[in-house]
Amino acid sequence: MLFKALTLAFIAISSASAAPDGTTNSLNRRTGTQYCGEATWVPPRGSTPGYCKCPYEGQIYKQYSCDCPDAQTLKNRKCVNKCPDDSEYKPGSSGSWSCVCDDDGAAWSSSSGQCSCKSGKESVQGKCVDKCPGGTTRQGDGACKCNDPKKEVFKGSCVDKCPQYSTRQNNGNCKCQDDKELVKGVCVDKCPQYSTRQSDGSCKCNDPNKEISKGACVNKCPKDTTRQADGSCKCDDGNKELVKGVCVPTCPTGSTRQSDNSCKCTDDKQEIVKGAYDTCKCDAEGFEIVNGECKEKCPKDSERQEDKSCKCTTDGYEIVGGECKPECPEGSTRQQDDTCKCDTDGYELIKGESGYEIIKGECKPECPKDSSRQEDDTKNICTCKPGNEPVKDKCTPKCEGDSTRDNDGNCVCSKPNTVLSGKKCVCKDGYKPTKKGCKKDCGSYAYDKDDVCVCKKAGQTFNEDKTCTCPTDTRWNGKMCASNCGSEACWSNSAKGCVCNKSGMDFDSGAKTCSCPDKKVWSDGQCHIDCGKLATWHKKSQTCVCPKKGQTFNPTTLGCGCTSGKIWSGKECITDCGDYASYNSRSGTCVCDKKGQTFDADEKTCGCPDGKVWSKNQCTVDCGDAASWDGHAGKCVCYNKNLVWADKKCTCGTGRKMVGKGCVRSRF
Repeated sequence: MLFKALTLAFIAISSASAAPDGTTNSLNRRTGTQYCGEATWVPPRGSTPGYCKCPYEGQIYKQYSCDCPDAQTLKNRKCVNKCPDDSEYKPGSSGSWSCVCDDDGAAWSSSSGQCSCKSGKESVQGKCVDKCPGGTTRQGDGACKCNDPKKEVFKGSCVDKCPQYSTRQNNGNCKCQDDKELVKGVCVDKCPQYSTRQSDGSCKCNDPNKEISKGACVNKCPKDTTRQADGSCKCDDGNKELVKGVCVPTCPTGSTRQSDNSCKCTDDKQEIVKGAYDTCKCDAEGFEIVNGECKEKCPKDSERQEDKSCKCTTDGYEIVGGECKPECPEGSTRQQDDTCKCDTDGYELIKGESGYEIIKGECKPECPKDSSRQEDDTKNICTCKPGNEPVKDKCTPKCEGDSTRDNDGNCVCSKPNTVLSGKKCVCKDGYKPTKKGCKKDCGSYAYDKDDVCVCKKAGQTFNEDKTCTCPTDTRWNGKMCASNCGSEACWSNSAKGCVCNKSGMDFDSGAKTCSCPDKKVWSDGQCHIDCGKLATWHKKSQTCVCPKKGQTFNPTTLGCGCTSGKIWSGKECITDCGDYASYNSRSGTCVCDKKGQTFDADEKTCGCPDGKVWSKNQCTVDCGDAASWDGHAGKCVCYNKNLVWADKKCTCGTGRKMVGKGCVRSRF
């Protein structure tokens, strides 16, 4: 210190004195060196002059001291930016400074020295954006989407989506495209000119004689017509056409509409015939025009009469089905199938050489089925064919075998459990012939007892397929039908049902198996909750225990993990100390990586205590830009030793003023 003071005094009185800035003008002529304060003198080499070199990278030498540039601070023996990479340094008054974050949604914290998202914002893809409002979910592209598919986000809240063909305006309203308007929440085409929107949302022409067609008000279609897709009007009756606003019959084929709206045949030799449909020529084959009407042509061997009808040319014949046939004889009537039938039931017509006629002038009773008419000069009777016999005026097949005729004339079987099949008596369905007659067919597993099938094995039930089985939920054990509980359960008389061999399991009567209820699993002799792949069941505590110390089992995910904001260190669950502190297992607290800084548990950041800043690898009192903390003196000392520090400023003090780089007494 004594040497430094003497050297300073010598420089002050030297004729070549100047502020030590590394130039040769401030060299000590005797020693060839310059006093550099905190810096180290580097002697000249060749054409390179000597200079004062600061001890740490990036420092700037000024007035015996070395400091980092205004926007930087000393850290790890080199000058680094005071502000993080995502911010810009901003100097303030009286030596103060701050950092302005590049992201408008972020704010810089002096305690942590970092930029973090402001309140109400969160980091998404490296940028601070507004948090998604309630009822929404952040999407993969970073946008917020309403959980309700019928809504969309607008100015921080979910609102009903605008209808199709509309866009959202700045005031939140929905506006339809120019050719549409909003009606009952839907964008619809604007009403055409000269029409008005009705209460039901439809458009109606102002003129009651007009209606809307293809976006315009046009005259209504006349009575009995309908508007077509092309906008024209068409008569509802397919046989009519619209002529001068009125539906009139369509002109027939082979004719044209005249100026007076009438129809005229194009062939002058033809004329239009009035009928069901106007025509100039009979359309149907076999028809001809008779006195202006289409009439069916007369059949062969007939002629047209004056009354326009047709008549057979031969007497005793009449027109039937488009041809001349003999008239029906007396006592008979023409039927719908054009045949003749006797008017008296039981009588039939007998064919003769000349067609339909009555044998000997009268209708005779028709012979029964399976009989034939016997004719001679005196008789005309019916006799049964061989194998038949007369029964109640009918020829009926004779009864055969064990069957006999009953009072009703039917053949019936006399032996028990037999039925008539064809002409023979056989055992009825479900029975088989034996030496003692027809007995019930019970198959090979049962026998007939009083016309009932009884199973040979006691307790079994006879089935329709002639098999015997034990009742439901029982099975044959070699001696009897016992309850069938499968291999995992057994029958309980007290419970009156199957009980699982493993206590706590439920029995499935359909599958005959046992399983734990409510998705539980079986181990250690009991049903318990599923512990997943990581945890194991602890029988004493009746809980799932994770293998790693401090981790807790999650019954929802069936996994293990640290809880209450803790993280896994590789050995145990420890408190999450963030990026700027480490967990001290001995004290059980977070300790800042930078010695002297204190940990903020809420923000998980580190910073110097109030009134202190991080400088020269430690927390020191904020002395401003013109002074630094002197640990030995326990106070802020100005870089210019002639000045006095107070309130983060270096001045000459009361009654003194700055002259050059020194302080002198003020005269005033």
